[in-house]
Amino acid sequence: MSNCGITVATLTPLVIGMTNPEQLCRLRVLFTGGEEARPSDLVRLSGEVSVFNIYGPTEFSVWSTIFHVPSCWYASRKGPIGRPIDNVIVRILDAYGHPVPPGMEGEIHISGTGVGLGYIGDGAGLSSAFLSDPSHADVRVYRTGDMGRWTEEGDILFCGRRDAQAMVMGVRIEMEEVRAALGKLPEVG
Repeated sequence: MSNCGITVATLTPLVIGMTNPEQLCRLRVLFTGGEEARPSDLVRLSGEVSVFNIYGPTEFSVWSTIFHVPSCWYASRKGPIGRPIDNVIVRILDAYGHPVPPGMEGEIHISGTGVGLGYIGDGAGLSSAFLSDPSHADVRVYRTGDMGRWTEEGDILFCGRRDAQAMVMGVRIEMEEVRAALGKLPEVG
């Protein structure tokens, strides 16, 4: 990267972990997202460049929250995914759809103009993740399936998934689909 003069970049945590710091000598601003950032990478880079931990599913035009990692970050502390960007509302709700207080874990729901209408050709399947906002009829809500909690500082901390979905190199993997594909192989009993 240093040979091409890149000063601002967006990299997944996997790529950051494989990058030699000398390759980033001209970099001034780094956005990282697509999967959970490793605290050790945030610490390693936050003293050298301005690092932003970003979060947002594809169903919401990519970014929905952002957190500026301070240069005094320490490796034992998990990096928050931040606060909602402009024109985004994030709610953390319990299993009954009620907001949870700070410190309590719940499912992350995102609403705003960036929410998609559903999945092409899905009909009623996974589109159940796309809801109407009860307080604003023309606003869509996306149930992310991600769990989170509000910190005392007002940021959101990612706490994992409510299902068995996994992220591999920034790509979502549905374990039921893997299980079904493996079950079709004659070698698998």
